[in-house]
Amino acid sequence: MKIIDNFLNKEDFLNLKKFLTDDDTPWYYRNHSVNTEDCPYFTHCFFNNNFIFSNGFDFVRPILNKLNYSALIQVRANLLLKQEKPKAQGWHTDYSYNNFKTSIFYINECNGPTIIKNKKNKILPKENKILILDGNTEHSAISQTDTKTRIVLNINYYEK
Repeated sequence: MKIIDNFLNKEDFLNLKKFLTDDDTPWYYRNHSVNTEDCPYFTHCFFNNNFIFSNGFDFVRPILNKLNYSALIQVRANLLLKQEKPKAQGWHTDYSYNNFKTSIFYINECNGPTIIKNKKNKILPKENKILILDGNTEHSAISQTDTKTRIVLNINYYEK
C-alpha cells in the first residue's frame, strides 16, 4: 500500500477537479455500491472495456502517466452524497483478477475515509492524494457527514 500526497501538479489537479464538479458533467445514479443496504451513489465512467467513455478523459491522463501501468481495466469517478451518520459501504475488491492494482485518487477533502480490511487503516480524503493498493485488497468507503460530496477517482490497471 502506498499513499502519495500532492500527486499531480496544481494545474492538472484543478483541471480534473473543475471537470468533475462542473454542472454539465454527467453523473449516473447507482442504487448501491456493494450490498443493497449501501448508500446510493453516482458514477462518471472515463474508461472501461478498452473504450473511452468520457470527453473528459484527457483530464485523467496526467494521473495515468504517473502510474506504472501497462493496461487499463477501468477508470471511474465515484460521488457519494452527504449522510447524516457515517455509513460503511460493503467490503470489496473492484475485480477478482490476479496481479492488478487499484488506485483511489481523492478529489476533495472530507471526513469519509477509505478503510482497508485486516489492516485497520483509515485513509482520510484529501485533495490530490492517491492511495495505491494491490487490487485484491479488500476496502470500503465510509460516507461523509461534513461536505455535500465525496468524490474519488477509482483506477484499476495492470502494472508494467
